[in-house]
Amino acid sequence: MKPENLKVYKIMNGAGKYSTGGMSCDRVESCWTSRGKTWTGLGAVKNHLRQYIEQDYNSGKTSCRNKIPEDWVLIEISVNGIKETKARKCYPEYWVENK
Repeated sequence: MKPENLKVYKIMNGAGKYSTGGMSCDRVESCWTSRGKTWTGLGAVKNHLRQYIEQDYNSGKTSCRNKIPEDWVLIEISVNGIKETKARKCYPEYWVENK
């Protein structure tokens, strides 16, 4: 892979802290630090975010709700600079308002 194609990812919350990964980062403050975790692939960071997609199998078909908190930001870092995107947009197919 060419160096200009290398990218790493971080997840930042509304307080400006970075996710350390793991479970329950939406409820546990210790999951957020000034350094956090750096993911080396988009698939790996999406896999972490996938735990916040709520599934309901009781309706006879799978329905999902995106429960990724609104203030989480996915940060992509590359030699071309830094790009910030709402973390919820990693799963646009499950975009349903939190209720």
